[in-house]
Amino acid sequence: MTNKHNHTPDRETDSLVSSFHQVQSLIPEGQSLLTIPPEKPVKEALQLMQQHRYSQLPVVAGNAVLGVFSYRSFSLKALTHQKRSNDWLGDRPVEEFLEELEYAHPADDWNRVMRYLDQDDAFLVGHRNGLGGLVTTMDMLTYFQSIADPFIMLAEIELSLRKIVRTCIQEADLSAFLKESLASTYDNGQAPTALQDVTFNDYITLIASKENWPYFEKVFGARAGVRKQTSRRLEQLRRWRNTVFHYRRRLETWEKETLHEYREWLERRVRVYEARLRQRETAASLGKTNREQFLDRCSPPAAAAFFSYVLDRSQSAGHVIYWGEKGFSVRLKLEGDEKLATFSRNFPPDAFSFYHADLPLSEDEISAIRSRLLDYGFFEPAGQYSLKTNVTEGNLAGLRNAYDYILEQMAAVG
Repeated sequence: MTNKHNHTPDRETDSLVSSFHQVQSLIPEGQSLLTIPPEKPVKEALQLMQQHRYSQLPVVAGNAVLGVFSYRSFSLKALTHQKRSNDWLGDRPVEEFLEELEYAHPADDWNRVMRYLDQDDAFLVGHRNGLGGLVTTMDMLTYFQSIADPFIMLAEIELSLRKIVRTCIQEADLSAFLKESLASTYDNGQAPTALQDVTFNDYITLIASKENWPYFEKVFGARAGVRKQTSRRLEQLRRWRNTVFHYRRRLETWEKETLHEYREWLERRVRVYEARLRQRETAASLGKTNREQFLDRCSPPAAAAFFSYVLDRSQSAGHVIYWGEKGFSVRLKLEGDEKLATFSRNFPPDAFSFYHADLPLSEDEISAIRSRLLDYGFFEPAGQYSLKTNVTEGNLAGLRNAYDYILEQMAAVG
């Protein structure tokens, strides 16, 4: 038979004492307590246990609890039964293979029942004539996890923020950076000068402020709207931190899931930045630049915006980016040929050129492309095989259109 356990504390119970951890809090919410009668054959009980992934089943006659049938009780008593009889044990009733578990009252402090779990890996809630539930070691671990998870995740998040600040601000500048950034938040010059003294509110001020954001773009990204998104997430984390650390209430399921998502987001941002940092170090050891180094050397800001556009559009189109010591070239994969044909050369701080010496095009086709690009008004010939220009605020939009045109022509070639 199946008994539904439904424990809802009344107003009297939901008092000061309910702030302490009681046995009833360990019973899984909505637990469906599966019990079996004493005459149930062993083979059917084992099938039920496998089906429901239980390690034991209470054996009940009427309201009386006779004991528990478990894998352990069966294995311990099976050998003795086999010696006495050659009957197949699967047909024997479960009452011949019972063991006793300890009982606990729902209002007991769960610290008192820890020894039951250590002894038997489970205990019964209620009494011999009234079974209210069953608690296993896994139930205890699940309960601990539900309590500890928000604290652990919030601790990991705060440590991640600390790591991000240390990563983005040089150690020699950190004290002055904290003092200057937090001066308006603290009176009488009492702003912290060490990260271990920074509050969560301080992290929001340090990272998400418009003035400091350029320091942290390399971790969070430079896309439009990222700063505001980061600020919103940190503000939400602050609210959840106050809720959890001041024991105002338990977080709801969706809040825990979002908290986990935000923790993963911060961890991912740190991992991406560290991977790119290692990439830069590797590239530097090989004498080659990379995207971050290249864009850092670009000037004016329009140049970085244009070259980011070139890199993103080229990669989306399936072209090969080749990094050199100072700049990069974009290369076309020729169909049926392992050779790559360069069609764009790019150098800091602002130099862009269309290059066509390697392209399998006729003179008329090359002439038509060159004529179209010269019509934009900012390209100029650079030898027999190139047209070059410098990126400015004034020609940024036109250059993006010109590069889209170049990509269209390369698509026709490839």
